[in-house]
Amino acid sequence: MTLLAGDRSRAFEQYRASEAAVTDALVAMSPLAARLLGGIDYAAVRRVRRANFIRLRERFAAVNRLSSEMLRIENDDACVPFCYPLLADREVPWDALWRQGLFVPQLWPEVPRRGGVEYAWERTLATRLMPLPIDHRYDVA
Repeated sequence: MTLLAGDRSRAFEQYRASEAAVTDALVAMSPLAARLLGGIDYAAVRRVRRANFIRLRERFAAVNRLSSEMLRIENDDACVPFCYPLLADREVPWDALWRQGLFVPQLWPEVPRRGGVEYAWERTLATRLMPLPIDHRYDVA
């Protein structure tokens, strides 16, 4: 049995040495990444994303299962959402949306396949939450 399992104590020591070598210290980004990111007008991106979020919140207030009050960002200038979370009252027909060219991402597609009652809320989010894009490429039109 030991032959099949290998030298477990040596393997464990190698594992510990490997884990000790891993660090969470910050390192500098590559020059290419620095140059690419240096061309972004972050203030403009923040302004457009926030405006798009607020516009969608107003547009979908009547149908979003998440309350508009819960989605307030006006009092926090540092808040720059990555999407507008539209929670539908039924499962989203992802394939139908995608066939129409509406490329709304589906978050956590593996969750509905999980068994057990302990994942009921997670399944609701995975099947009903549409994270609508709000990035700076979009405007009212």
